[in-house]
Amino acid sequence: MKRVIKIVIVTVITATTIGGIVYANDGCGMYSPQRIVKELNLSDVQQENFQAVIEQFRTARKEMRQHRERRRDEMLSLLNADILDQAKALGVIEEKASAVRDKAPDMIATIANFTDSLTPEQRQQLREHISDRMDFMHERMGYFGPGGGLRE
Repeated sequence: MKRVIKIVIVTVITATTIGGIVYANDGCGMYSPQRIVKELNLSDVQQENFQAVIEQFRTARKEMRQHRERRRDEMLSLLNADILDQAKALGVIEEKASAVRDKAPDMIATIANFTDSLTPEQRQQLREHISDRMDFMHERMGYFGPGGGLRE
């Protein structure tokens, strides 16, 4: 697998996890950033670093949301055509991947700044939280995944 693809995948996984935390802070999710601050017993500097991560993800999320409807409409129009224009469809997907790739270095640097400020115990707690959150999301996606609804 190409190195760029690996970086994009890792960035998407990290962004999704931390994005979920940010989403929770907006009152829409189950796990708020304040709860993480409390559980990890973050110092003032660590809290500032964590807040920087949250703000960066909020900004990126808003930017992505602005273009989501246009991309969706483009894809729907391509799917409504008699023949799918594969080059245009790939272009829409590459545009989104490029946006993620362009933001990845700054996001990774901000995340690294936060995680590098953690103690080994706090890192372990954060790893456990992220692992639990990923397991939860995996279970949830399995429940609502392809075919949707309840599984027998």
